[in-house]
Amino acid sequence: MNRYFINEFGLINALGTGKENISSQWQKGYSKGMTTGEAFTQKNPCYVARVTDELPVIPEALQQFACRNNQLLISAWKQIEPAAQAMIDRY
Repeated sequence: MNRYFINEFGLINALGTGKENISSQWQKGYSKGMTTGEAFTQKNPCYVARVTDELPVIPEALQQFACRNNQLLISAWKQIEPAAQAMIDRY
C-alpha cells in the first residue's frame, strides 16, 4: 500500500487567510466572517460563515473559469505554491 503525506496546506475561511492568521484569530475568539442570518433557514436565524478577506483576481487567460470558488482555490494555492515549486524542482 502506498502512503501519502500532507506536507503543506493553504487555509482561507471566515477567520481569515493563512495558518498563522487563522490560528491567531481563533485564539482571540475573533471571527469577522461569522454572522447570523436567515438565508438558509425559513424561520430561525442561524450562524453563517463567509470569507471576508480580499480574494485574488482570476488571471485574464482563465476568465472562462471566473467564480468565487476558483478565487478561493487560488488564494489557498498561493499559500502552498513555494512548497509545491520546491518539490517540482527537487523531483
